[in-house]
Amino acid sequence: MSNMFSFILLLFTLALWHTTNAVSIQDFLFSPSNVGDVLPKIPLNFLGGIAVAEFSVGTPPQNFTGIFDTESPFTWMMSTECTSDACANVPIKDKFDHSASSTNIQLPVQLDWNYPDGTHIEFTPELDTVTLAETIPFPRHIVGDASKVTYPAGYVPVANARIGAGGYRNDLLDLDPTKGKGLPSGPNGVPGTGAGTMKPPFRRAASDDHFSTGRLMSGSGGFRKRGPPNAVGEFAWVLGSDPSMYTGQLYPLDLTHNLETDGSPFWKVPLKGLSLSHSHSKEQFFGFNNKVDNENEDNGIGSVVSSTPYIKVPPAMADAINKALGATEKDPNTGVYTIHCDARHNAPSLIVHFSQDVDAKIPAQQYINQYEHVPAGKHTHGCFSTIVPGNDDRTVTLGGPFFRSYYIEYSFLEQKIFVAESIAHIGAIYPSKGEEGSHSQHPSTADSTTSNQQPPAQP
Repeated sequence: MSNMFSFILLLFTLALWHTTNAVSIQDFLFSPSNVGDVLPKIPLNFLGGIAVAEFSVGTPPQNFTGIFDTESPFTWMMSTECTSDACANVPIKDKFDHSASSTNIQLPVQLDWNYPDGTHIEFTPELDTVTLAETIPFPRHIVGDASKVTYPAGYVPVANARIGAGGYRNDLLDLDPTKGKGLPSGPNGVPGTGAGTMKPPFRRAASDDHFSTGRLMSGSGGFRKRGPPNAVGEFAWVLGSDPSMYTGQLYPLDLTHNLETDGSPFWKVPLKGLSLSHSHSKEQFFGFNNKVDNENEDNGIGSVVSSTPYIKVPPAMADAINKALGATEKDPNTGVYTIHCDARHNAPSLIVHFSQDVDAKIPAQQYINQYEHVPAGKHTHGCFSTIVPGNDDRTVTLGGPFFRSYYIEYSFLEQKIFVAESIAHIGAIYPSKGEEGSHSQHPSTADSTTSNQQPPAQP
């Protein structure tokens, strides 16, 4: 079953349920309106370079560690009924028993979902209590009780659950039983102009729909660091906007609807391309479809993804960028390029050129990482580039190195992301063609392996 059909089926089911069970957008989103006046902060740890958080489901609570996933529209857990190979070695305590929860309501539909990393799940959508970080309850939330989980060959998951924070089709946000019962009203499932307007109760419920991610001030009140000692310290997912987490200007970026195969605009923005920037020298630009020095053609998409430790780019672009860095040895199985560790200190910064005349500058220490265990035969190249080949010629997956480097704010109803320099001063962001130093502090050039990042999973 395709992702698009799965979403249509789910929306149709919810539309039918709406009048009798009051299922609404609030049951999908972790909205600040559900948690009172205190700004909730959920600790994010990094395992293998991937953001994870603790949550529980059910009454009494059953505890899980889930990948915080800005590409997933669903929060899901492995079911005790799951017997597929991926579930076989997972302890029963790390699986969800819906029959043990007094607040669980199963919806009358079964769905499946494919993730870009190759993960596939089959699940039953259910309403149940979800609690984030042990203290932030959502009395009713849509979760997926996964009866089958399949991982691609060689994939080692850092967690066997996911927390959905994106990937929604517009139909979900525009759910209105009076307008086609939530079915798509435009190409690729993107509603046409004027279609799917929210009813006032939905709009009021989701009016304060922003959430954000980024580093916190050391010793932030009410924040308790969790996880292993080598995790990124005091990084959080915040249900709301938090000006204390960034410095300088907050740059708005409109989401794109120019999507050929995926009806979800969350969290995708138009891109001009990428470049490498050496001090006191001209930037080396890398465009899309093998086009170089063509910054005026906006034909790329940048997708902010928290569930990968890599920056995935079109294959030809990956080869060109890594060749320019001196990373010429490529692992044929993983697509990862090895490089001498001196590059962490002397390689150029990576610049992401957004089409809305904003540039984001990521220092080498963020996108060149050191092996924890150097592969055999690569003793002189103890580091690797996190810039790897993606699956198409238009998409740049802005994974861990980008996600960790900035304060990022996400808005469903405005259909924007907002990006600013974090208080850790890791990555800079400024208007295109502007002088970086006049808009923000320079990103740190110190070795940040332990202070600012957790190296990704070993390729």
